[in-house]
Amino acid sequence: MSWTQEIGVDFVQRITAEIKVIQDDIGGLQRLAADLRSNILSESRTRENEMTKVHDRISQERAAETRIRTALEERLADFETQTKNWIGALGKDCVATKDQLTVLEGTVKEHAQKAAMQVDADNTRFKELEQ
Repeated sequence: MSWTQEIGVDFVQRITAEIKVIQDDIGGLQRLAADLRSNILSESRTRENEMTKVHDRISQERAAETRIRTALEERLADFETQTKNWIGALGKDCVATKDQLTVLEGTVKEHAQKAAMQVDADNTRFKELEQ
């Protein structure tokens, strides 16, 4: 073989070897890309499941909060109604007590007048007896 042919054959063999190395590297990169796609898909599904769980939990907690709020609102309404009833009853008792107090004041004055008249009558009798 001539020297140029040898150089040409060496050149072709080196290029062929480099192309084979590049093909192997590309195959490795394709496998790596496929693995990455698979891992990304798996991660996406996992996150989707986790998000579903989080949304479900939030929904459950909101429902529980709504039930609690409703129960508290009902209790508040009942307490307000009961408080109004107590205030009404207290007002009526207060008015009745004032009326009784007015009657008692009149009775006390009447008894005081009768007692004063009795004392005057007794004093008059004692004076008459002493004389």
